[in-house]
Amino acid sequence: MGPIRDRRAPVVPRAAERRQGSGGLGAAPEAPRTGRVGRQRQLAAIPEARISPARVIDTRSTGAVSGGGDVSLAILGKGGLPASGVAAVVVNTTVTDTKAAGYLTVFPDTNPLPTASNLNWSAPGTTIPNLVTVQVDSNGSIKFHNGSGGTTQVVADTAGYYIGT
Repeated sequence: MGPIRDRRAPVVPRAAERRQGSGGLGAAPEAPRTGRVGRQRQLAAIPEARISPARVIDTRSTGAVSGGGDVSLAILGKGGLPASGVAAVVVNTTVTDTKAAGYLTVFPDTNPLPTASNLNWSAPGTTIPNLVTVQVDSNGSIKFHNGSGGTTQVVADTAGYYIGT
C-alpha cells in the first residue's frame, strides 16, 4: 500500500490576504471567477489603472458630516481621475474625529443607501482608514453616508479607477 495522498484542492488565500502588509494598493483586485478548478473563467475583465494618491475631500476644512448625514462628491476629473469613461474609483477613505460609534458607507451618489458599510468604528475619537472601491453614478459622483449619531470628519484620496465598458 502506497502513501496516503490528500486529494483536496489546495487552499489559496483570498486577494486581500495576499496583499496584507503591502502598505499600499497591493495587487490589482481580481475579477470574480466561476467554474470548475482548472476551468475557471473570468466574469468581468475591466482594465484597472493606478494613479498617484491625491486628496479629493477633506471635511476638516469644510465642516464635519452630521450624524445620519451625507456628503456628495463629483469625483471624475479630480485627483488624477479622467473626466469620463470611468466605471468605478478606488478611494482611500478615512473617518477621523468621530463623536459617536457608527459606520461610513460610500456608494454611487444617485443610488439608494445600501445595507453594507465600508468603515465601522465603536468609539468616539476614532480614526479608521479603508481602501474602498465604489462605482460612480451616471453623473460621475459618489456619496459618503455617516451612519453614526454624531458628527465625523471624512478624508478621501484617490488611488485608482476602473475603466467603463
